[in-house]
Amino acid sequence: MSVIGIQRGHDAGLCLMRGGKVEIAVEAERVHRIKHADGPGTIPEAARIAFRQTALSAKGVDAVVIADSFRDRIEHALAPLTADMHGPGLLAPLGHYGAIREISDIGIAGIPADTPVLAACHHACHAAGAIYMSGYDDALVYAYDGWGVCAASVAYLYRDGRLTRLEDSVDRILIGWRYDLLAQFLAEINERNTRKYDYSGKLMGLSAYGTPRPEAVRRLKSWLRRDYEDYKSSWSDSEKSWFPGLINEAGFTRDSSHARDPDFQTLLASLQLAMNQVVCEEVKSLAGQHQCRNVIVTGGCALNIVANDALGELAGVERLFVPPNANDAGLAMGAAVIGAAYGEDSPLHFPHISRRERRSPFKGPHLLGRPSKSRRFKTTRPPGRAALDRVVEALMSGGMAGFVQGRMEIGPRALGHRSLLADAAAPDMRETLNRRIKQREWWRPFAPVVRSVDAERYFEITRPCPYMLRTALIRAPWRDRLPAVAHVDHTARLQVLEDEAADPALWYVLSELERRRGIGVCLNTSLNLGGAPILNSHAEIHRFLDRTELQFVYVDGAIIERA
Repeated sequence: MSVIGIQRGHDAGLCLMRGGKVEIAVEAERVHRIKHADGPGTIPEAARIAFRQTALSAKGVDAVVIADSFRDRIEHALAPLTADMHGPGLLAPLGHYGAIREISDIGIAGIPADTPVLAACHHACHAAGAIYMSGYDDALVYAYDGWGVCAASVAYLYRDGRLTRLEDSVDRILIGWRYDLLAQFLAEINERNTRKYDYSGKLMGLSAYGTPRPEAVRRLKSWLRRDYEDYKSSWSDSEKSWFPGLINEAGFTRDSSHARDPDFQTLLASLQLAMNQVVCEEVKSLAGQHQCRNVIVTGGCALNIVANDALGELAGVERLFVPPNANDAGLAMGAAVIGAAYGEDSPLHFPHISRRERRSPFKGPHLLGRPSKSRRFKTTRPPGRAALDRVVEALMSGGMAGFVQGRMEIGPRALGHRSLLADAAAPDMRETLNRRIKQREWWRPFAPVVRSVDAERYFEITRPCPYMLRTALIRAPWRDRLPAVAHVDHTARLQVLEDEAADPALWYVLSELERRRGIGVCLNTSLNLGGAPILNSHAEIHRFLDRTELQFVYVDGAIIERA
């Protein structure tokens, strides 16, 4: 059975599944080059790429499932369908592809007119995609977002192949918009240089610079538990003065603070700790109530790695899984999973799919376009591993290299297939990347990547870190030797390669760094210019080389560089 899952809100995309396997997931921003691209118009080109790269045909599609988003608002427009979307079947019928008019045209050419079109709840899609990647057959799933359609936070119990929405959990805590509110107070972050969907990521890195104040944490925890009418004011009332008397007498207003303001750092650190505590209290209560030792966390707020660390240390939680595409970019995959599970009468975790296949983040498209014929660039293909050796030599000399191979990552993190690798030991590398390459704020940290066989030598780790969604404390002897990836609190947003098969080329680079100079760690960040999506075409590689001081990009055994 072939199923298409579609997400048409922000972070739009399309996922194609066949036989319970994710064949491809195409995020619209990487096709249209607009960060967080949204709208039905983004889908046809994503579909064209998906069919072309998988050699599948639109004529063979058996069902289309739309993940309800704040753009579509299916549950509001067609309220009678809500019971179906929240019930055991998880799906609501919308009609047939050739006749559907309840929502705007999907616009994918070639799909048979009698193909059924169905809708799935926003948060159920978050949950289903995460369950599929985890492989867990029994788990508490906690989905929390800025705002979905029916809720901002909700828990599910996945047991005996059935996903059950826990209605008493709905919106007991409301975090996303409230966390984002604090970005409005910073002069360094504004709507001119930052999409609102990126606010929380920028704030998270800054939270480590402050020291939480206990009374502020207590009051902020109460604020995070207030109802929706209060919650929505955190987005609509950003002009007013907030928190007077909490940290200082005046409180905070739009653009009233700077990142180095100690009062703001105290506020942000207090809010981060308050978030950690209320999420942990909620998950601990629900997991205990339903006797779950496996926990899955998803939704946009699940990209908060500091909260993930706190959840990972909860007593009674044996395994914690956070998918790499926990944000709305993962909704299309979740919609496809729900549709495929229903059509094939399978549980959502599809037990016949191997662990390596389901857990792989490399489900995106191959590199688009062809190498440039311009004389300004040259492409060479050295014999054997010589191209990888050039990457190693660049890192050992304190430099950097573009690193592109195979299929693209899903989700917002580059994990070795569309990466910019750099020397983790270079003292000035962080500033160079933030100011001259990525055009990012000064406080934002970079992530290290390391092999599993070396990880405990450099970092204090207790749980797997494959997707850069957990932090690890850098061991004391290495804190001064890895300055490019060490955050102010001596932590790092870590990626650990499980084994050589997970990424043979990157494993080789790290092995050679360890063998040749005794430091088997390198910096890994996404290959993109500031504010742009991660690149995925030859044309973008050429543009990156033109606009930066990067010397070359490794592409599947070849080297592309300026002539």
